[in-house]
Amino acid sequence: MTPSSIRRLTASLAAAALLASGCAKKVTSVSESFTSPEGTPSANSQMVVFADYPVARTYYADFSPPGPSGTDQVDSVVLMRKSSPTTMHGMIFDGTDAGAFQVFRQEQGGGMRVLFDYVLTPSQRWLDSHWELYSFSDDDPLRPSPPTYRGRGLLAGAATERSPLTNMASSSDTALIDVRLRVLHGAPPFEPYTDSLFTLAWDPVPGAVGYYLHVFQFRNDLRDDNERTIAGAPAPFYEGKSKDIYAAFIPAGVTQHKIGDPGVTLFTRRATFYGQAYNARLSAVDASGRMIGFSRTGDERIGPYDTGYTLQPLGAVVVAPSRAAPLGGPARALPTPLGARSVQLVEAGGTRFLHYER
Repeated sequence: MTPSSIRRLTASLAAAALLASGCAKKVTSVSESFTSPEGTPSANSQMVVFADYPVARTYYADFSPPGPSGTDQVDSVVLMRKSSPTTMHGMIFDGTDAGAFQVFRQEQGGGMRVLFDYVLTPSQRWLDSHWELYSFSDDDPLRPSPPTYRGRGLLAGAATERSPLTNMASSSDTALIDVRLRVLHGAPPFEPYTDSLFTLAWDPVPGAVGYYLHVFQFRNDLRDDNERTIAGAPAPFYEGKSKDIYAAFIPAGVTQHKIGDPGVTLFTRRATFYGQAYNARLSAVDASGRMIGFSRTGDERIGPYDTGYTLQPLGAVVVAPSRAAPLGGPARALPTPLGARSVQLVEAGGTRFLHYER
């Protein structure tokens, strides 16, 4: 697909999203005294909100030698996004008995109203932990600023005083801190391999109360290169054609985590194996339920292009457990991005990507 067709597709998707948002019935009058819905706040029902961030896909003209090298030239850069620049997204991680959720938004004057004329059903169910993920998007460009939301779970389809309430989540600033996520390898006199139970480390994010870690693989039925690109957009969790390997909430104060370590809220876990590649992404949230950091400067997938190739930010580091050295030699004359020690051209799990040691 060419850059021009990508632009047309992105524009049509954004227009469709705005049209769909205009179809929802919305209540125009709100009581200022209604500042919280009936229910009971629950620590097992947490909401995170975040803006609609773009992803830059870069098209390269490939010159000798074949493949990414320092001799290649940029043809164009295309920004892609899930929805529109004015969209606010939300996710609810729920471990209660709720089977559906309502979303409330605070309006001018402090009153809250139901945002949608329908209830949210789980977009992801983790049967091994009984946690569920709910997601929503607010496309209203006239919403109050900063937008503030709260979720209420329904028990057997009804709202009662026992209904779990999420935290109040507000996003007053859409700036993101780049989280330098990296894989810890062995060090001499230990073998420099990547264990199948690998360890991830990151720098602490100021103001964070915790981190969402998501390790996943793309499913085999994901053949749309556009969706692969948008998967790199900042979000606490990638929702798409993926196989969830590991998902957890890690409390603040922790700056490294080995797969399977205790002390986290575990949403799901599957076995990891040598010879496979896994995408690991990390986001930081603050006390207001706002995503404030993301592993934006992760690795880049090498995708197809008529006259060369594309580089697509994964928003993740690719972990390829191996009993051998972690990765191969340095890539051919590739420039090293700011903050990275080296860049390597790697093929693992059927995917070619650029790996940045940070």
